[in-house]
Amino acid sequence: MNVQLMHYAIDQGLQKVGSNAYDTFLPEELDFFLNKMQERFIKDRYFNYSDNKRLGFSKTLKRLEDLQTLISEYSATSLTSSTSTAVTFNLPSSGYLYLIALQIKLKKDSTSTSMFVPARIVEYDKVYEMLKNPFMTTFNTSPLAVIGDDKIKVFRDEKFILEGVELNYIKKPQEISLSLSKDCELAEHTHQEIVDLTIKHILEVIVSPRYQSNSLEESQSD
Repeated sequence: MNVQLMHYAIDQGLQKVGSNAYDTFLPEELDFFLNKMQERFIKDRYFNYSDNKRLGFSKTLKRLEDLQTLISEYSATSLTSSTSTAVTFNLPSSGYLYLIALQIKLKKDSTSTSMFVPARIVEYDKVYEMLKNPFMTTFNTSPLAVIGDDKIKVFRDEKFILEGVELNYIKKPQEISLSLSKDCELAEHTHQEIVDLTIKHILEVIVSPRYQSNSLEESQSD
């Protein structure tokens, strides 16, 4: 479903519920609502708190298929001395949205073969206490890592040589735009769901007496 068809589907959906208020929305406003619901759709599929069954993104095939067109790969090699206790890597320079999985490339010693192991991602306020705990510290089978706004920091010890990181992540989709002929980048089978979410959201906006102020607040917060 291209962007023109998404706009048409919204118009038809609003007509079915007998609302004429949608005529006041410009194409740019429909784009705004579509992009807002596209963002909500991605969050609902990625975060397990929005999942009533608490299965999470990677636990169901449907969720993987819903976001399959946004799944990307990225790798970075360490240039830091192997004696460092932690090595910092940049996240993808553009388009990074949510992490799916993080693997660490390392060697047990200078003569061994490189291998990939899963990272244990923890919060900044917990990692240094964990490093002091011999049962929770960084290991060559599961190195500790923390993620900031645009960085990944991986902690090592004398038992392994850190070489790099490899991650799978959800990238930001392009914005839907009728004037720029920018279609929804998500999988085709999700488009009707996004349209339905958009219709529902517009109807909620129409019945709100605070429509003007709500629209201003949403545009400023987004």
